[in-house]
Amino acid sequence: MIDRYGQIFEGRFGGASRGVIGAHATNFNSGSVGIALIGDFSNASPPAAMQDALNRLLVWKMTVNHIDPNIPVATRGAVIDPIIGHRDAGAISGDGTACPGNTGYAILPGLRNFLRANVPIGVPWSNLELSQRTPGSVRFAGWALDPDSPDPVDIHAYVDSDGTRHLADLERPDIGAAFPDNGSEHGFDITLPISPGPHSVCLYAISIGKGRNDIIGCTRTTGSPIGFFEGIGREPGWIGVSGWSLDPDTRDSILVDVYVDGRYIHTTGAVVPRADVAAVYSGYGEPHGFWARVPVGPGLHTVCLWGISVLADPPALIGCRVA
Repeated sequence: MIDRYGQIFEGRFGGASRGVIGAHATNFNSGSVGIALIGDFSNASPPAAMQDALNRLLVWKMTVNHIDPNIPVATRGAVIDPIIGHRDAGAISGDGTACPGNTGYAILPGLRNFLRANVPIGVPWSNLELSQRTPGSVRFAGWALDPDSPDPVDIHAYVDSDGTRHLADLERPDIGAAFPDNGSEHGFDITLPISPGPHSVCLYAISIGKGRNDIIGCTRTTGSPIGFFEGIGREPGWIGVSGWSLDPDTRDSILVDVYVDGRYIHTTGAVVPRADVAAVYSGYGEPHGFWARVPVGPGLHTVCLWGISVLADPPALIGCRVA
């Protein structure tokens, strides 16, 4: 409800995040929003403050619910404008009414024009198909387009708070086939330089028209080692361990510390060639596997492996196993 001063009131409790079923129009109480202008507008026009509040309220409601004010709505056996008066709903349901009054009803054409000019539509569509960390950089690939235009969209990339501009203009025949009205030049393949350590990296597709921009995707890089504790074996007096580990900030091999029952026992180098690791982590090379054999006493023991960063980031737990 809106009063003559432009104050907006909630008619039935639900809050902004939870819709409720109102009682504003027969057969239109669900799947719609009813806004009452407080007063009699049979002859006097709604005050300017009231109309301004109505405009702002509907821009917000249509934006958050992704309603395009240009597209008619098929509902209750009729095709109607997304913005109608109470009397329009009554004509469909058979519940006759003069609401919102002749002068109140007369503001609807101007209201519709305002919403068509101000509700953001044409939000870019996109898909992030690849997010890949390499030493000193991070690579993103995918596609993005604006449904309102065949032109390539801008991609804004942010490493923490530092932004750069790119263009989604690579040839993608598959996208052209899926969206024939928009063409096929909507692919992107972007490599961003990053310094060692943790970073937040995000990509945004920038709307060509009045639609809002949209996030394509984000990733969080880390400078701490990664890896996998793959194998553990036991023989009298000894435990053998194996796996792989690398530091995402560098191609160099790293050290792996071995702890048994919480005590440091041994350090080994992750220097064994691993073509399978190199295939997954492009740009890092092969020497990232490790194998070690440490002495132990009788009984079961818990063995934990820690990857040691080349560039002084905190050590990272690769894993623990019992043997």
